Amino acid sequence: MATVHIYGLSYSNMGDCTEQDADGYIDWLRAELIAAFPGHSFDFHTENSLKTVRVSSQNSIDEDDHLATCVAEFCQDAWNRCPWTWVEMN
Repeated sequence: MATVHIYGLSYSNMGDCTEQDADGYIDWLRAELIAAFPGHSFDFHTENSLKTVRVSSQNSIDEDDHLATCVAEFCQDAWNRCPWTWVEMN
């Protein structure tokens, strides 16, 4: 099991989202990641980092790098895949 750290998820990086909508997106993304990568935990960080995704585990560096790459690719178009069903449309 690895802990996957995802950086840069601050409200200021989410365009015109309200804090409530951004929190909904983060909750949705966490559920999607848990389903796609079972057995791993996900921590979200608001601060930016040189790497968007970092993995900490007892695995080899190659395994951690592979998992980080897979998670980063998964997250790349998550914003567009998100159903945004909790957002109240005016």
